[in-house]
Amino acid sequence: MDNFRFSHLPDNLKIQGIKSLYRRIDGSAWSINLVFAPKQDKSSLRLSNAPILARQRIIKPTENYERAGLQQAFRIGNTKNWAVEKIANFPGYQDKKHVSDKEQFCFCFTIDNGWKIYLPQFELARALFFHDAYLSRASLVNGCLAEEFDVQWIDGQIQINVLASGNYHLSYFNESASRRFLSWVLLDEAARRSFESISQRELLEGYEPKGSNYRFWDFSFNPPPLQNTRLVVNGWKDTETKSMFVYEIHAITDIPADIPSEISFYHPKFKQSVSGSGSGGSIAGAERPNEHNLHNDEATDFEKPGVAIEAIAVEVGFANAFKTNRVTEKQQLVSAGVADESVEGEASIDVSADESDISGVLPSAQWDTLDDQTDDVHLYLNKFDSFFEMLNALHERHGCRVERYPLRKLPKISKCKKHVLSTDGNPRCLAVVKLMIDSNIYHLLEVDTSDAEKPLSTKLIKLKQDEALDFSLENIEEQLLRGSLRWPNKIFDRLCGTENHQNIPHPQSKTRGVIDPADINGWSDRLLRRLEILNF
Repeated sequence: MDNFRFSHLPDNLKIQGIKSLYRRIDGSAWSINLVFAPKQDKSSLRLSNAPILARQRIIKPTENYERAGLQQAFRIGNTKNWAVEKIANFPGYQDKKHVSDKEQFCFCFTIDNGWKIYLPQFELARALFFHDAYLSRASLVNGCLAEEFDVQWIDGQIQINVLASGNYHLSYFNESASRRFLSWVLLDEAARRSFESISQRELLEGYEPKGSNYRFWDFSFNPPPLQNTRLVVNGWKDTETKSMFVYEIHAITDIPADIPSEISFYHPKFKQSVSGSGSGGSIAGAERPNEHNLHNDEATDFEKPGVAIEAIAVEVGFANAFKTNRVTEKQQLVSAGVADESVEGEASIDVSADESDISGVLPSAQWDTLDDQTDDVHLYLNKFDSFFEMLNALHERHGCRVERYPLRKLPKISKCKKHVLSTDGNPRCLAVVKLMIDSNIYHLLEVDTSDAEKPLSTKLIKLKQDEALDFSLENIEEQLLRGSLRWPNKIFDRLCGTENHQNIPHPQSKTRGVIDPADINGWSDRLLRRLEILNF
């Protein structure tokens, strides 16, 4: 995670309460009242910071701390059966005087073990919807999604056209997790109704005290059904009443998603990669300072590349995987690798958590709190069709036994964009295969280079210990990315010995990133000869 602090707040503040939202009657920017320990004179933040606002969290801790409360995992039957209560009604709060946000709303329901759960409505909305500043703000702008995203059927497929002047940063479209999550909000009818109920409820329930220049609202919304969704939470358990008050949701998985199996996104500014493409891009790959200062009341300059800030993430997973693509017009395609290079220079120390404005001068803080754990690797198997055909040829023509490992998505790491394909923005995957010839065991590692970023060869290895690969794959993947798609040979030297790993070049092809089917047999023959010549 990145280090950050709010310029108007001291370090080591604990969020003890999350209270009402407010904005100036003549303004549009919403803020949220917070209760800190120790108490602060200025105790509010812009709603755009919702991704990091959970009860009992420490803002800018100067040392490691444990999550507050006890953990509980459970499944939801159907949210339609939930009751609505005030926080003050939680039985564990015997002395209501010390409860600072007792008027805020909770969902109440009983789980299978008989415990009654009190789940703050704002916390559920944070885990479901508030993973970036844009959706946090857009939730209170009536009709915002319809104005900025146009959903169309094109050639039998769903395409989401993004308004060129919209406020959703281009950098988010470079991550399959962000595109998948946005697709769910836009296309799943239950999810969209739930998201849009936030602004609708505010219009009905917001109030303007006489003589005040502000409009206030106690957050509430209608959740989607979330049938059989699994939650992992931390909170305060009151054993006498078998009731639990939730501080924070850590994971929300098996979310039902009623949308097509493949969705495309189009934006007029898309090229082959959004990273470093200019207006609205992200400077996440630039040299980072040790810490970012977030200014709560300073407007952003939307034309400046934003700064992606990794904070504590919520694990999100959908029950059924679906694929998203980033599409471009042909005349907008750029040479492979050009748009995917990291932005030069240093990311700004000072960033803004406020809305964009013509007078804004600071780059925006773009929260990154989405950990997509959807089981989706099967969606990318087709990228390895040629490699798998070569393996079939090894088996059928030469009697080799082949055992595939599960496909692996390369991890997202700091200052690197190579974990996604520059063509469609989908994950770059690694295939691992065990190859058995007589009594000898070898392994093949193959990386998806269908975007022709680099002509990375197949890696052939013979391990000193067969099980050593399982413990080393994460390190291999990280160093592969840090080396800009170069095999980390020092790791293989340690695992195999300097003579027991080799690079097997792919067949040359007229089309970069594509292997001619006619070359498959020759590829398998060449690999087998390499084994024989090197006497592995």
